[in-house]
Amino acid sequence: MKRKLVICLLTGMLCLSICGCSIGSGNSINQYKEDMTSFFDSVETIHNNINSIDTESDGYKKELLVYLDELNILCEQMSEYEVPSNFVGVAELADDASKNMNQAVNLYHTAYGEDFYNEEQAKEAYIYYVKASHEINYILRVLHGEKYEDILKQIKEGKTEAVNFDNSDSSENEIDNEETSNDGFVEDESSDVEDISE
Repeated sequence: MKRKLVICLLTGMLCLSICGCSIGSGNSINQYKEDMTSFFDSVETIHNNINSIDTESDGYKKELLVYLDELNILCEQMSEYEVPSNFVGVAELADDASKNMNQAVNLYHTAYGEDFYNEEQAKEAYIYYVKASHEINYILRVLHGEKYEDILKQIKEGKTEAVNFDNSDSSENEIDNEETSNDGFVEDESSDVEDISE
């Protein structure tokens, strides 16, 4: 089977249109809506580009890192948007998402060297990647009308994904995904190509 690159960040989020948000109106709110719509559109483009990478090609790692760098820049820009005061918690979530994405991308650059692959650093990068993904999903949920304090309550009660797990091997902190490995690959069962070994 062929292993296919996937971008797990935001895939569930992208099916939710910001155009349907309970985001309100006003100059600052309209500007924020425009900024976030542009952000999600750009992320979707990167998502599609990463999933179209040919992992059989010699330069696929460099191509992946270029797209991850673009995603990192997007998250940094998103964290600098002026958030309207009625969206409680969004500015904090945006800052955390940007920091975690930056950490993830830096680790991916270290993991995918010219002539080597560091599996442990790739796993650590993926943990930060998922944390950023959750935080950005929480932002969208707030924009769709959920209260930030309700999301925090759900996290505390274990009813939604927590983002404050550490990098330990504890079963409580393990990302449970049958199809996705911790380095961001999935098994593509439709292909007869052998697994890629790093």
